[in-house]
Amino acid sequence: YSLLTYVNQLNEDIESVEKRNREIREQKENHKLNELDSAARKETTLSDTSAQIAKTRASTQEKTKMINDTKDALDECRPLIGNIVSLLKQEIPSLVRQAF
Repeated sequence: YSLLTYVNQLNEDIESVEKRNREIREQKENHKLNELDSAARKETTLSDTSAQIAKTRASTQEKTKMINDTKDALDECRPLIGNIVSLLKQEIPSLVRQAF
């Protein structure tokens, strides 16, 4: 009777260890799958961020070019506008006198 109890206890222990091993294998497999999924998400996020950076740089370069072009146009117009203002300052008093 004692031997039978001992054998039954050993069988229960073996089953318990086997069950625990299965659980650990499942956890290990789940962990591997989670790592792969995480790596894929990380790669996607990195790729998206890199694309956004590239777009931002291109946009910045375009805006900088627009600013420089506008500045150049303004620099070209400024002397002409200054000449017009000077001419008007000279001519307006005589035009006002002629009008009244």
